Amino acid sequence: MTATLTNLKILTLDCQATGANPDKGHLLEIGWIPTRASAADKPSMTGLQAHLIRLPADAAIPRAVGRITGISDNSTAAGLSSESVWVRLMETAQQITAGNPSAACPLVIHFARFEEPFLRQLHHKNDPKSSFPFRIICTHEIAIRLLPDLPRRGIRAIAGYFGHSMPQLKRSADHVVATAFIWKKLVELLDTT
Repeated sequence: MTATLTNLKILTLDCQATGANPDKGHLLEIGWIPTRASAADKPSMTGLQAHLIRLPADAAIPRAVGRITGISDNSTAAGLSSESVWVRLMETAQQITAGNPSAACPLVIHFARFEEPFLRQLHHKNDPKSSFPFRIICTHEIAIRLLPDLPRRGIRAIAGYFGHSMPQLKRSADHVVATAFIWKKLVELLDTT
């Protein structure tokens, strides 16, 4: 089978955090799913994972973040350690790059400018001696180029443009599914241009 964007194995990922950057905030939740553009609209999103992350003892969730995510300080107390989350994420990434362990895992994110610094911090904290294991693809940046006339390009706007509705709360699992759907639609547009 010829490698194309349609059948490229990818990992879609989303993060929710207490702030806009890892210097001032902490990861609250991270979600991902291994998929391909050709399979991203199937009703069964096999392999979807979303995990709350235990916050440091001195950290708190800002009221605005709690309101838009529905995540509370109490719910993160039962969250996983960042190390455990990193191990699970790397297990999934290695499944995608199986047969080519030196390859970077293609990682599709809707707004990579937000997630990438948190991912790099997570990598540095949990596996500082290895190279960053992802090749990031930003659907927001692709949408800017392919859909220049759209007034908004946030995840909800782009997903809605393509006919995918999203729940009101901003949660990683929902955003991962929406990102996979957006990826599929953008790949279809790229195939026709």
